[in-house]
Amino acid sequence: RVQLESRQLNEGLEQGVRERTAALEASNRELEAFSYSVSHDLRAPLRGIDGFAHILAEDYGSRLDDTARGHLERIRRASQRLSQTIDDMIELARITRMPLHRREVDLSALARTTLMELSQASRHRPEVVIAESVTAQADPALLRIVLENLLDNAWKFSSRTPGARIEFGSADLDRERA
Repeated sequence: RVQLESRQLNEGLEQGVRERTAALEASNRELEAFSYSVSHDLRAPLRGIDGFAHILAEDYGSRLDDTARGHLERIRRASQRLSQTIDDMIELARITRMPLHRREVDLSALARTTLMELSQASRHRPEVVIAESVTAQADPALLRIVLENLLDNAWKFSSRTPGARIEFGSADLDRERA
């Protein structure tokens, strides 16, 4: 009798796990569909904002003062950054559904590339220090997203600080590399 009750309890638990797994998978599919829908709905207005700002700059740029031209340029850059953020969110959703592929990643090279791209898109010039030979065992695609977000935030927040310095490296903390 105990074995029968134990078997029935296990079967009930397994059935519950299957049901919850199915519900979670359905919820993930709904969330993904919602993300794609929202991204599609946001892209059209963003293209309009960027397009009209571009038209204003081209057709009326010579009549605008430097401040107005600067505002238009900031509008365009902001709409383009938001469009890139939407692309990144969709890419992250796609990547997180894929299996992880761990390998050694050269974080120093990744940081150097990311900071070079940021410097090309900005007039802000903080001091940049990148330690050599910082590596990690990780999924390269996911690590790139994390590092790009961290360094982009450092870049943005340091733009308000004269003499800013962005430093990338590692340190030993409690016998672990951080």
